[in-house]
Amino acid sequence: MSHELFLLVKSLTKAEKGYFKKFAQRYSTNKGDNNYLLLFDAIDEQSSSGEYDEVRIAAKFKGRKMVKNLSVSKGYLMTALLKALRSYREGSHNALADINEYIENAQICFDKQLPDLGNKFLDKARRLALQEELFLKVADINYLKYRQVEWYIGEERLRFWEQLYTETQTMLRLHQNIADIINLNIIATQQQSQNRALRNDAEVQRIEALLQQPPIGIARPSLVVEC
Repeated sequence: MSHELFLLVKSLTKAEKGYFKKFAQRYSTNKGDNNYLLLFDAIDEQSSSGEYDEVRIAAKFKGRKMVKNLSVSKGYLMTALLKALRSYREGSHNALADINEYIENAQICFDKQLPDLGNKFLDKARRLALQEELFLKVADINYLKYRQVEWYIGEERLRFWEQLYTETQTMLRLHQNIADIINLNIIATQQQSQNRALRNDAEVQRIEALLQQPPIGIARPSLVVEC
């Protein structure tokens, strides 16, 4: 993890570094002994063109307790950095982060016995996931909805389940279509790179045939299924 931590620290912009320090100081439980902040500064001081130097770190903090628990401090620093970066990006309209936030909000509402409010958040998450073609996320959302099947009885329960099952199958097939298209693209690109240039009509036809293969599964639906 040391090398990855070094690369993460070195990847930060000046603004991100400033935000991290403010974030860490705000949420620290011990203002006087932020070992992981000291470690952050020490790693940041190391040359970006080099590699992580733990010997230098140990020498810098010789005599401190943190040297004996350096692995713990590194783990804490990694966790704190990622947590701060997630907070920093909250206002950047990251679709996946927004979807996950809606899902977390829904789960909180369900735990608090507020199913109507929870479903509103799931509907927001579902719409955004469809918009971004994150089909596996829609399947995850449907799983959360499936847990509500006990609230229905008789024919209504059956219709509720059939809608969820049908859409989940559709989402999984659409995701498989994307995987198939990526696979075909990789195969075609590899073929071209091995030959550097297509040398004759036969090779051209082979690539064209490969790219024209229909994806396995189904055609894209209208994506208006409502559960």
